Amino acid sequence: MTIAIGVFAWLAVESRHDAGVSQSPQAGAIPLERFQLLAQFEPPLYSPDERRASPHSRQYRVAIELYVKKDFAGALPGLRASVAAQADGPEAQFYLGICLLLTGDRAAAVQDLQSVIGAGDTPYLESARFFLAKALLGTGDVSGTRGQLEKVIAMHGDLEKRSESLLTQIVVSGVKVK
Repeated sequence: MTIAIGVFAWLAVESRHDAGVSQSPQAGAIPLERFQLLAQFEPPLYSPDERRASPHSRQYRVAIELYVKKDFAGALPGLRASVAAQADGPEAQFYLGICLLLTGDRAAAVQDLQSVIGAGDTPYLESARFFLAKALLGTGDVSGTRGQLEKVIAMHGDLEKRSESLLTQIVVSGVKVK
């Protein structure tokens, strides 16, 4: 009986020890799911470019009405047509990138947001960098995410604090970004 109790106690201790080992995270390894959680966002409110001199195209106006109603998939055709016609500039491309991100087409969203950034100093530059960082983070591209967040922080705009917070969360999670 004493031997049985001893064996039982030993098995209990070993079982607890093994469970702890298997649940320990590996240093520096973060599952893609964690990145995807950090990459989630609420869509930005529609904010028209006040510097725009000409009226927007009809397809863009219809698409933005759908965007405001949070029908992101419904807004895609009008935004794509607007971007293809080059009628509404970086503004249309920005909202197309956001809609693509929200509907799961991360690769296309990255391209559109990079195009907005390539357009230079527009009212959408800071937001395009921030949401590009979110898109890159969702794919696990920590280096690209960090680069975009650092550029947003350097702009000292409305998204500076959110970018600092996101960058801190990535570092605190155990990812060493250089």
